[in-house]
Amino acid sequence: MYRVVSGYGGVLFSVLLSVVKKNTFYF
Repeated sequence: MYRVVSGYGGVLFSVLLSVVKKNTFYF
């Protein structure tokens, strides 16, 4: 369970970072 949570957390974090970078570039 912990491994799954950490795995999904890493993926979500990377996606969130990419979205934030795109938003900053657009703004």
